[in-house]
Amino acid sequence: MGEGLIYLVARILQFGSYILVLPVVTRLLSQEEVGVVALATLVFQALLGAASLGLTTVVAFPIYERAADGHHRAAQMLTASAAISTAIIAAAHLAGPWWARGGLGGYGPAMQLAVWMALPMSIQSGCLSVLQAQRRSAAFVLSTLVSTIGGQLLGLLLLWGRATSGAYFVGLLVGAVAGCLVSATLAKVTPRRLPSRTELSAALRHGSPTVVHTLAAIVLSAGDRVILADQLGLTAAARYQVAYSLATAGFSLTNALNNAWAPHIFSESEERRWITLADSSVRVAVLVAGSAGALGLAAPLALRFAAPPTYQPDELVLPVAIILGSMLFEVRYLSGMHVLFWTKRTASLALIQPASAMVNIALNLLLIRTFGLSGAALATLAGYATAGLMSRAAARRVADVPWQGRNEAMVFVVSAIVLVIAGFAPGGGLPLALRLVAAVAIGAVLLRLIQAELRRENREVRAGLGEPG
Repeated sequence: MGEGLIYLVARILQFGSYILVLPVVTRLLSQEEVGVVALATLVFQALLGAASLGLTTVVAFPIYERAADGHHRAAQMLTASAAISTAIIAAAHLAGPWWARGGLGGYGPAMQLAVWMALPMSIQSGCLSVLQAQRRSAAFVLSTLVSTIGGQLLGLLLLWGRATSGAYFVGLLVGAVAGCLVSATLAKVTPRRLPSRTELSAALRHGSPTVVHTLAAIVLSAGDRVILADQLGLTAAARYQVAYSLATAGFSLTNALNNAWAPHIFSESEERRWITLADSSVRVAVLVAGSAGALGLAAPLALRFAAPPTYQPDELVLPVAIILGSMLFEVRYLSGMHVLFWTKRTASLALIQPASAMVNIALNLLLIRTFGLSGAALATLAGYATAGLMSRAAARRVADVPWQGRNEAMVFVVSAIVLVIAGFAPGGGLPLALRLVAAVAIGAVLLRLIQAELRRENREVRAGLGEPG
C-alpha cells in the first residue's frame, strides 16, 4: 500500500493533467478531429503492445530471480527489445497507407506521429520494468510524469497555435522521447551486446504470448471506437471517447496499484506468496470498488467540465457508470495474471484476452445499433468480465491460491448497487448535490481505510524488526 500510494499519486497527477487538457481539446478541435485522436491513440497502443514481441514484459525477470548479473542481462534484453521494436515500427510506417484505409480514416499526420510515438514508449516500457523490479518507485514515477504530463502540456500549447490532431500528437511525441531518455538514465541501462540466442529464445517464449494478450486487451478496451466510427460516425466515437476517458480514471487507479502489487507478489517468499496474493486481492478490490462508486456518482459534474454541451454530457453518465463496473473484473484478471506470470504459464494469456475481445466485438456489433453508446459500454463490461473469470480459472489450474471468494463477492454486490444508482439517478439540482456528497463520503471512507492499512503495515514491519509497535 505504501509503494502503491506513490504510484497512485503519480496516476492522479497524470490523469489530472489529462482532465485539464481534455476540455480544451474538445473545444479547440472539431468532434471529427477528436475522433481522429481516439483512433490514432488506438493505433499507438496496438503498436506499443506488439512492437517488442513481448520482451518489455520480461526484461526484468533476471532481477526478480536474483541472478548475480541480473541488471546486465536485463540491459541486454532491453537492447534486443529496442532493435526489434525499431524494425517493426518502421515496417508499420511503410505499410501505413494500406492498413489505415477505411475505418481508421487514412494515414494522416496524427496517425503517422502515433506510429512513431510507439518507439520511445516501447523502450521506456522496458526501462520502467527494470525500475519496478528494483523497487525504485520514485524514479518510475518521475519518468512517467515527464512523458505523460510533459507531452500533454506541450500538445496543448501546440493546439493553441494550430488546432489540429497532428499538432497535438507532435507534443505527445516530444514528451515520449523525453520520458524515454529520463527512464533510461535513471535505470542506468545503456546499449549492450545482444543476449545469446538461447536466452533470447527463452525470453520470447516467456513474453511473446503477451503480444496476442496485449493486442486483444487493446481491442477490448478501445476497439469499440472503431465500430462506433463505422456505424454511427466519428462524432459518436468522439463522445464515447470522452466518457471512456473519464472512466479511465478508475483504471488508472487499478494500474497504479498494480505497479506496486506485482513486484510485491513476485518478491514474496514461496510459502507466503499465494496467501499474500489472496489477502491483497480483497483489499485492492475494496479500494477499486469504492473509487468506481465515487467516480460514477461524480460523473455528471465531471462530464460537463470535460466537454461542451454539443457532446450531450448528461447522456454519457450511464456509459461511464457501466464502464466503471469493469474495474472489479480487472482486479480479478490482474490477480490471476500474477499467478500465470510467476509460474511462466503465459500461454494462457494468449487465449484469455482474445476470447474477451471476441465477446466485446460481437456484443458491440449487436448492441451499438440499438443502444448506442450504452451498448458499447455494456460490451466493454462483458469483455472485462470474461477476462476476469477466465484468468482466475487458469490460475486455479496452476497454483493453490486461497482466494477469498465470499469477501470478493460482497464487494462486487455493493459496488454494483452504487453504480446502478450512479447510472440512473438524476444529474442536476438537488440530486446532483446528493451525488457529490455521497462521492465525498466514499472518498473519506477510502482514505480512512488506507490510513488503517498503512498503520497495519507499519506494525508488521516493526514486529519483523523486533521493535515495539
